Amino acid sequence: MLSRSIDNGPIKGVIPEVDGISDENMQKSINGVLKMRAYELARQLPAECEVSYNQLLDKASVFSVVLKATTGDRTLYKAVNIDVTTGKECVLSDFFRDKEGFERVLDGYEDIALGDAGVYTRSEKYSTYDKFVPYAALLRFVNIGEAGRFLTVHKITKAAEGAALHVKAGELVAIKLDSNRSTGYAWEIASESKSAGVQEIGTSYLMPGGKDTSIVGAMGTDIIVIGTDKAGSFPVKLNYKRQWEKYPVSGMQFELIAE
Repeated sequence: MLSRSIDNGPIKGVIPEVDGISDENMQKSINGVLKMRAYELARQLPAECEVSYNQLLDKASVFSVVLKATTGDRTLYKAVNIDVTTGKECVLSDFFRDKEGFERVLDGYEDIALGDAGVYTRSEKYSTYDKFVPYAALLRFVNIGEAGRFLTVHKITKAAEGAALHVKAGELVAIKLDSNRSTGYAWEIASESKSAGVQEIGTSYLMPGGKDTSIVGAMGTDIIVIGTDKAGSFPVKLNYKRQWEKYPVSGMQFELIAE
């Protein structure tokens, strides 16, 4: 993130600016949004003001800054959350499903700023973002297709059998396991793990590669994404079985230790 100095009559200071994006039009669009929001904020003050910013989130495809405009003892704030893939501002519903659900957790807000560990909110326009809600509290609403853009995702395989994985509450674990879906078998989280506090965030299946994908028994990959919203030690057990059968033909276990 670059800082661009500005000195435009009553508005002085620095504003954020991005560089190095391969799509030049996208880069211009993003910088245009940042500049526009900074000037909009500054114009809310009647006198000469100083503009600055703090960056809260810096990921490859999404970032967040909080713009500040100050004159005397008065400071106004405005968060700008940018989706680098579209060049536009993004909102929580771009990353979380069940809008009513996550809004209940946030308990009323004017707007939000995305951070490294959670969401910052405020109740009044131009005020500070004084409330913080960790991503762990919003875990059950995560849109799994977008989660990796701003959440840490730990990737493990069958090789993690019997080991302990250390994570932070709210981070995700993607478990990749060989699976023959064409025979009816699939991996699933055991009910006792869910009862202990392990949340299944989502699942997907990668079709087997090669030309003969229709052969019964061709090996594909199950991907199970899990997490927990609290600290503690959680035994994670996965079963490989058919839905209609009682007993699994294989299994996997490891310890999830969340801080």
